[in-house]
Amino acid sequence: MIDHPTYAVDIGSTLIKIAGITGTSARSYHLRTNNNPLSRHVSNIIDEIQAAEPEAKFRICSSANGGLRVGILCLSMRFSGRATAKLATLAGANVVYVHAMRDIDQLPSATIDFLIVTGGIDCHDTTAIQRHLQRFDFSAVPATGIIYAGNQQLASWFQAAYRGAITVANPVDDSLAIDDDTLANTLRNAYLDDIIHKDGVSSLQSRSEVPIWPTPAVVNQGFKAVARQQAAGVYPVPLILIDIGGATTDLHYGVELLPDDSESRVDDYAADHRHVFTDLGVATSRANTVARLVDHPRLFAFLAAVDPSAARQLYDLAHQGTIADELLFYACFFLALDAVGVGHDGTAPRLRVEKASAIVVTGGASQAIDISRANRIAALLAADGAHQPAVILDEDYSIWTVGMRKLTTASPA
Repeated sequence: MIDHPTYAVDIGSTLIKIAGITGTSARSYHLRTNNNPLSRHVSNIIDEIQAAEPEAKFRICSSANGGLRVGILCLSMRFSGRATAKLATLAGANVVYVHAMRDIDQLPSATIDFLIVTGGIDCHDTTAIQRHLQRFDFSAVPATGIIYAGNQQLASWFQAAYRGAITVANPVDDSLAIDDDTLANTLRNAYLDDIIHKDGVSSLQSRSEVPIWPTPAVVNQGFKAVARQQAAGVYPVPLILIDIGGATTDLHYGVELLPDDSESRVDDYAADHRHVFTDLGVATSRANTVARLVDHPRLFAFLAAVDPSAARQLYDLAHQGTIADELLFYACFFLALDAVGVGHDGTAPRLRVEKASAIVVTGGASQAIDISRANRIAALLAADGAHQPAVILDEDYSIWTVGMRKLTTASPA
């Protein structure tokens, strides 16, 4: 229970967002400027509020650098790989790939921030596990750092082989239960270290009554609270939450939307899920988004849903490589929902979208999307005769503010 005036602060790539989360619903938005250091800019905003409300406290999060990109190499895709990927995404990281070491001949070449090596419980016989680890030179992966989160009997050996590698507790314990603390907190701290080096926000921690969190992880906290009806009346449940950003598009959903035959249903430790489309976004990932849209077999139907009167003209322009910026939020919305629904191709989880009560759009897209167009796109993607969930725009960032309220003065798991 928060018993003092409190404001949430989100530091984005281009915008600083302020919202009252107790005592007031006041909101303000401030464009970041190159001629004013970020820490000073945010401190000035906080000082202005505290001049009027001396008792006000602040909770800060940031999405300024788009989130850490991680790759995962594991022994088993079915358990250790899936568990580690789940923990990484819920911590706010963007999982670029997950590969089983036994099924690949060479290491992935995608550039990432951290490579996570994981797999196996903490058994004493490490012969088979070590044999798999010795097949590769993990330092050849284009990554800023390596995190070892496997059998702890091999932690010292791994750290000696890879100087500078971070070792954390095995996320899968001897009873196959999931430890959701150590790896998640390591990734959150690495994300914040990255922000500090890039944007110089280290001095802002003293202005925040909670640890500075990655915004995607805060949004997930808000989603979980709403989905578990711990924040009654915010949005109908079950829901699908879509957060469209410059580099990624995040999908948050509950286990109840997974098909009955989905392997993910065995993950009873994960009632809430997050899937990150690392190549769908309106800025950094613009080229990938456009390419996927132009190659989509239902491109014309999509354009007709967005703008029926101009669909032919937009279609011709698209095949000339021209997609208007105003279409990009709709494109990410369409491609993400299609990937988990009727157009499921195995690159994303398959969801029973028709079981959702609502599809909630949050983030910058909630300010840019027209609700009637979004509902027409959702109708286009609905299976024949199936229930169509209503599209709701999270225009006042309710999911984010709920997440900020859930944070405690100690960093939660």
